[in-house]
Amino acid sequence: MDLAEIKAKFKWNFLKNVIFRLDFEKIDEAVLDLVLQDVGPYVEERGFDRRFEKINNDVEIKLPTSGKDITSEIRSRHKIYCFMNDANGMSVELSISAILLSINSSAYIPFTYYFSIFSKLFSILSSHSRTIIVKRVGLRKINKCLLSSLETLNEVVNEGVFSVHSWDDKQFPLNCIKSESIEIEDLKANISRQLLPGKIGDDVWYQFTLDTDAYCDNSEAISLGLKDNNNMCARLNDLLFKFYTESLNAAFIEKLMKDDFEDDKILGVESNG
Repeated sequence: MDLAEIKAKFKWNFLKNVIFRLDFEKIDEAVLDLVLQDVGPYVEERGFDRRFEKINNDVEIKLPTSGKDITSEIRSRHKIYCFMNDANGMSVELSISAILLSINSSAYIPFTYYFSIFSKLFSILSSHSRTIIVKRVGLRKINKCLLSSLETLNEVVNEGVFSVHSWDDKQFPLNCIKSESIEIEDLKANISRQLLPGKIGDDVWYQFTLDTDAYCDNSEAISLGLKDNNNMCARLNDLLFKFYTESLNAAFIEKLMKDDFEDDKILGVESNG
């Protein structure tokens, strides 16, 4: 079974945040104004009906000499233009050096949908700045769920990557994190798995977080990947899905593929819709 077939079988998820970011060499404010003239109507058609601006300050920290305090100086400042779709939790931010698309919602949104928006934004940018120099593109996904016990963790997470067999509820530390960084061809990635205890009423529950990101800083590969869904950007998404499935227990994956998900020991799992 290939990756696409496996993805298609998933009917439930615990994905909570997606961040898609493109960094490029700074362009002129005048060029960004032209980009915004095309971006505004495009995103409005897709439900981004709230717009606002914020200021980003480029701050330089100056280390003190003997007997003096640390000082800072604002080297430059520029506007960030923000577009919000409150219905599905998506937002877009544009500045003279970056495009940022974020999703903060438990409602599932397919990669193909938000990639098409991200790719169109890059196309609009490129049409107004044909000499644009792309520096980096990255995709980050944050998955979270609540578990009723440490025993439940072992039912959810692949013990080969994150195991708590040697602990019990009285011995468990306040915070447990396991992180790793890898490089695969022209892609670099980070994987973080975290378990954090807390309380719901009088009961102790554990928040499990699977935080993965992958990025590429090869300018030529990025430019091609933003124009072709089967190219580099899709590879970023496939790599994060691989980390996702490798992190989960096989029995839990089977649960996520069923028509109904019923398990009162696990909170935060949502339907793909």
